[in-house]
Amino acid sequence: MAWEIGAGHRLGRPGLTAPILKTVPMPPGLYQQEHGFQADTVDVLVTIDKDGRVKPAAIQKSLDRTKGGLDDQAREIVANWVFEPGLMKGKPVRVAAVLSVPFGPGHAMPPGSQPDPRSLEWARGLRSPYQPGVSTPIRIMSMTPALPATVAASGSFGSVEIAAEILPDGAIGRMLVLKSVGKAGDGPALSVVKEWRFLPARADGVPVTTYMVVTISYGISYGGPDGPTP
Repeated sequence: MAWEIGAGHRLGRPGLTAPILKTVPMPPGLYQQEHGFQADTVDVLVTIDKDGRVKPAAIQKSLDRTKGGLDDQAREIVANWVFEPGLMKGKPVRVAAVLSVPFGPGHAMPPGSQPDPRSLEWARGLRSPYQPGVSTPIRIMSMTPALPATVAASGSFGSVEIAAEILPDGAIGRMLVLKSVGKAGDGPALSVVKEWRFLPARADGVPVTTYMVVTISYGISYGGPDGPTP
């Protein structure tokens, strides 16, 4: 289903410096990170304005069917998040993004979320969110790239799977493509995932560098413009 998102540049656009989270106010006990569990999230399509304030536009992923009232609560929460604005040529611009509000205690991670064996050597020395005592990182800002014309023309949409290093500040470090759809699709996927932000994993209450495998599925459009907005 295509959603109409807020006006603005999309994350991953060449020349765009992504917004930087300044504050993420959440009510105490709203979410919970546990080993072997990941939080359920309400995903809200938003515009991050030139002053860094958030304007919710629509719900991309809802929890109201199972837990009534969380969608409205998520809208209210992200409206209070504050960013350093996105920049294009050094000037603040509006940015379209997806903000994810986690609600605990979460659910068991599906079998497909277990570490891909090909990522184990690449991630040597990093904490694994699948090991005891390390909490699971939670995605809080993301966007899916626009479908490249060459991928659309081929009709082979598919999914890109990426092993991503998640730093203690929630930013993305190194990345490794585990499943490719070709250069035309892999490049935009890597560019967008690089701009994703997480609540980092923790060990003994301290943020740590870890990794996880994320998936970009082409052929699922969230709508919205790719170009600048006045």
